[in-house]
Amino acid sequence: METNGIVLPSPTQNPLHYVTRHNMRQRKTVPKGWLEDIVSDGVKKWVGYFHIRENNERKKKQITLGQCSRLTKTDANKMLEKHIADVIERQNTTIVKDITVEEIAERWLSLNQSSWKEDSYYGINCIVSKHVIGPFGKLKATELTRMMAQTYLDTVAKNRSKELCRSIKKYLKAMFEEAIDDDIIACKNPIKRVRVPVYAKVAVKPLLTIQQLANLLDASRYDLKSFTIMVIGMMVGLRPGEIFALRVNDIKDGCLNVDENVSQRTKELKSPKTKSSTTNLGIADFVYSVINRYIAENQLQGDDFLFLASDGGLYRPFAWVKQELNEIKSWAGMENVRVNFQIMRRSFSTILLDYGNLKDIQSLMRHANPDITAGVYMQSVPESAKLAANKMTNTIVELMQVQ
Repeated sequence: METNGIVLPSPTQNPLHYVTRHNMRQRKTVPKGWLEDIVSDGVKKWVGYFHIRENNERKKKQITLGQCSRLTKTDANKMLEKHIADVIERQNTTIVKDITVEEIAERWLSLNQSSWKEDSYYGINCIVSKHVIGPFGKLKATELTRMMAQTYLDTVAKNRSKELCRSIKKYLKAMFEEAIDDDIIACKNPIKRVRVPVYAKVAVKPLLTIQQLANLLDASRYDLKSFTIMVIGMMVGLRPGEIFALRVNDIKDGCLNVDENVSQRTKELKSPKTKSSTTNLGIADFVYSVINRYIAENQLQGDDFLFLASDGGLYRPFAWVKQELNEIKSWAGMENVRVNFQIMRRSFSTILLDYGNLKDIQSLMRHANPDITAGVYMQSVPESAKLAANKMTNTIVELMQVQ
């Protein structure tokens, strides 16, 4: 390409090309971009502009170099040239043409692991392994198309929940965005316009009736340890990790102090799920009496854990469900009913609606965000919450005919 005798590189030959500008006195060629003095926030600043090719498209870029009062135009030009050179070098050296979707996924998981809680990371890792690395892992990242991702999501939606489909799309989109932003791959995000199918199933979360709760409790009362765990899980609504982290000195004056949680995978003690989960929780009188009876019969005191496994160590929370709860289900004649701590916690909060109000439920469930409980913000009312829990507990006790 020739302009007034000056030969300029073609944009197709070089990602960065020379730009011509008109001046009232003379026509001037400025290599590697150009400068303009722009007033921003009342201060005149040097702003550099240049063009570069990305994804076979010519794009205009800009960078603020500094204040005009502190930086000469010559120095600003040098800074701009250095920035452009860095951009070109990064573009030429960091793009990995043969990187696979599996490598992008593992890179994304590794970079973001520290920002997730342990349980969250475990769940995300499972979804990525099964629904990203499984179907697409061996593909080169640049080979994955929107059609391929949409077809897979459509297939998943026929049998799985809309929540899972949203998660698959969310994680795929995030890992590609990160790889593109970090110049690991040079392509458009193929997941950007993928849609979650409207026919995807809405997840049905199982609930237990108050009679089923009573039947489970009645079946567990022949072993005081199992009975006490069931009472806490059912009538207090603690998460399993919180139940197995309870100590004797957490039970005092009709309240239960929640400040520790047992990790499902490592059995290490850590903080509860959210800040609002750490609390001194008022519990029903029946629950308080059952716990104190268990403490007395086992001669526990001080910092002793309430519940320890047969090896003398902490329980792995979900292991107790497999070892003990399944047997309790059989005694209650509920072999075909799905039961776990999360279902008991959800059932507890749902049934509590008949005995208290939304404020009470938010207080007892210890939700970090009130939207999770009610959809609107409400302050907790501990006295009325405890009264509601007492009413619900008394109903369950009457149904199981235990005094």
